[in-house]
Amino acid sequence: EVKGAFDGTVFLVGKVEFKSGVITPSIYLEGAITNVTATGFTLNGATIKLEAATVIKNGPLVNNQRVEVRAQLVGADVVAREVEVQVPSATARLMGPVSDVKAADKTFVVRGQLVTWSATTVFKGGAATDLSNGDWVKVEATLAAGKVNATTVSFLMH
Repeated sequence: EVKGAFDGTVFLVGKVEFKSGVITPSIYLEGAITNVTATGFTLNGATIKLEAATVIKNGPLVNNQRVEVRAQLVGADVVAREVEVQVPSATARLMGPVSDVKAADKTFVVRGQLVTWSATTVFKGGAATDLSNGDWVKVEATLAAGKVNATTVSFLMH
């Protein structure tokens, strides 16, 4: 398992972990689906199969929905393990280096966007007090009144 961050040019590796046993690689896809049936759909030109064990979040599936898919290669088939329909909402996801941390104001900047956190923000891999300029983070946030309000901040490289 390799963890790190991609800045658009370079992948910065923060952690490499070797695991024993047989590894079945996961495939991650996202985009609009077509040709939806009870047994599968088409995504980015690939046929994705559905099984009874496939978890569908925010479903049911219909043509032209945007989805995120976690799948595995089973023989020659791409089999969905989880499909999440992307529900239109006022949310944002940011990833990149942190700058301009102002702990007193509970704000920082990622890729030029001011982000605000609160007591309800969940920090993964660290705490709000660990946040410093240069850290690589992934931010999940809501948008309200033109502000990006972090719901989750995950430290990628700290």
